[in-house]
Order: sequence, then C-alpha cells, then structure tokens
Amino acid sequence: MELHYILVVLVIIAIIVAQIYIYRNTKKKIATYKSIFPNSTSSYSIVEKEIQTESCSDDDDVYVEDIDTISVSQLNINTDNETLKEIRDALNMYLQKNRGAASDFYLMKDVVERYCDAEEEEINIQQPIPLYLGLMGTMVGIIVGIGFIAVSGGLSSESLMDNITSLMTCVAIAMAASLVGICCTTLISWSAKSATSKVEADKNRFYSWLQTELLPVLSGNAVNALYLLQPVG
Repeated sequence: MELHYILVVLVIIAIIVAQIYIYRNTKKKIATYKSIFPNSTSSYSIVEKEIQTESCSDDDDVYVEDIDTISVSQLNINTDNETLKEIRDALNMYLQKNRGAASDFYLMKDVVERYCDAEEEEINIQQPIPLYLGLMGTMVGIIVGIGFIAVSGGLSSESLMDNITSLMTCVAIAMAASLVGICCTTLISWSAKSATSKVEADKNRFYSWLQTELLPVLSGNAVNALYLLQPVG
C-alpha cells in the first residue's frame, strides 16, 4: 500500500475511534438525563428535619446567644441520580431559608428547570460532533488525494487515470468516517428525543406532586407560624 493510502487510513481510524468514544459518552449522558426523575411519585416523601437557629440579644450590656431548634419540612427523594440529588439539595436549602413564609412554586420550578436544562444543553453540544468529525475525515481524504496528484505531476496524460483512481480511493476511504458520523449522530438524536419526552413527562409528574403534597404542608406551616406570632390575651 502506498504511503498516502496509509496516511488516510490511519487518520480515518483515529477519527472513527473518536466518533465511537463521543457516541458512547453522549449515550451515557442521555441515560443519566433520562433517569433524572423516578418513574413513580412513591419515591418522593416529606420529612421533618430539626435545625438549629441562633439568635442574639444585648440587654443591659449583657450579650446573650440563644440556640433554638425548629422543625422544617424537607423533600426526601430515593434516587441515585446525581442531578436529582442536586435538585433536592437546592430545594431543601430554599425551604430552610424560606421557613415560616409562603413558598413560591414558580421559584422551585425554576430551580428544577435550570438543572435539567444544563444536562440537556451538554447533550445538545456533543450531539453533532461525530458528524463534524466525519466531515473532517472526508476533507482529509480529499486533501491527501489532491496533494498526491500535485506531487506526482498533476493531471498529465501519462498518469491521468492513475491519479484519478488514487484521488477516488482516498475519498472512498475517507467517506467511511462520514458514514460513521451520520449513523452516530442519527442514533444520538433519536435517543435524545426519546429521553426529552420521558423527562418532560416525569418532570410534570414531579411538579404535580409538589403542588398537591408539598405546598399544602408548607402553607400549613406558614399559617401555624403566623398563629404563634400573634400576641396572647
């Protein structure tokens, strides 16, 4: 095999390996994204967590620090998904900071959307890369084929057919990378579309649970806090 053929083959093999690596990595991200939310609301529950609060008073030049323990409703989710754990922790932090006040559903929804959008955006960025690499491989085949023709004397009548055959052979080898890129990108797009549909359905189920289970509990806690603040007598 001539040197320019070896060069094209090595470059295309390297590109195909990179395409397969990116394909597998993106599929893994899609699987993680698809499993953000559990399939059932039975994985969600509300727990009461005791947290300590500090209050300071300075009466008659005497500094007094009081430590009180209060109960705060927290969201508990049985999951191994790291993104959902981050969502849970962010929502629980909001509930702790917002204790005793009316909770804003749309603020909690915004927290969930931001984490989900970050995962989806990462998939969208990687999705076309195998196709771009395939086009790059095709361009390498064309450049090497044309370069060989230029070095070997151009399209002279003596070597015209040999040079054209060499160019077409380089392009044909390089087209393998484009074919792999198209297949990888198509499979990724199909998987990403399926994952997005599932996540949207699971996300809406989670929002419904928040509205029907968590918010009434938080509203009751806010009412109780206001009642305790009323003067006695």
